[in-house]
Amino acid sequence: MRHITPYFILLLLFSASILPLISQNTGAGEDSGVFLRIQPKDQYIEGEAITIQFFASGLDAGKVIQSSISVTLTIQGEETKTVQSWPGEKQTIAFKTLKRGIYKCNASASVGNYYKDYAFEILILPPPIEYTAQILPGGENFIFRTRADSNFTITITGYKAGEAIPIKTYIGNGSLDVHLQNVPSIFQPNRERYIQYDLIEISIVDNNGWANYNNQGRSYKYAYVEVEPYSIVMLFSVIGALIMGIILIVVIRKHFSKTDVAEED
Repeated sequence: MRHITPYFILLLLFSASILPLISQNTGAGEDSGVFLRIQPKDQYIEGEAITIQFFASGLDAGKVIQSSISVTLTIQGEETKTVQSWPGEKQTIAFKTLKRGIYKCNASASVGNYYKDYAFEILILPPPIEYTAQILPGGENFIFRTRADSNFTITITGYKAGEAIPIKTYIGNGSLDVHLQNVPSIFQPNRERYIQYDLIEISIVDNNGWANYNNQGRSYKYAYVEVEPYSIVMLFSVIGALIMGIILIVVIRKHFSKTDVAEED
């Protein structure tokens, strides 16, 4: 044991000395190779052309390779296309229409001696189902209409102090009218104020898997501004201010009319 201990200590010291070098090399990025980013849509509509966007660039010893990059995209069993792209240029490749389903794809890029490829998938669904929906001004009511005989899933969520609180989920078709919150106004000064949430968010998903399609994929939201409830006193104050303003305008006009007459005399 006395002969092993010194060697063991030397081994520990050697390991400690090279550990920082290993850590530095592991965290460093590559200074040579091909960068390829593929940006397909989340999902495509059956019967419409498939478009896939990409961006490619090459590096050699940390410098951008000023040469065209060959990019090939393949939808397996369907179609393959190859285009030339320049560094910093974003391009789109269009493919033929396809039937609904999940399709395996492959993308590759090469420039000089460098090459990269990877696999991805695209999803093709039946067309979205038409509908109309709106949170009415004031944020008190939500209306939904569709003529399609197909189910929709409508999820309503409230937010209070940043916390999401599920309110209700509706599944069905046809028409839907939902009362969200009581919002008092100057025309309803005595109405009970009932604003439980700071924000209401509504998501609509049709039976074909499309979410909020008629709102460009965005959920329906309404933020409620915290204000004091309107009162009878406030109502009369506003009306009184309007009356005083009208009287003031009439007095000023009469005054200037008399002044003009006096000057003519």
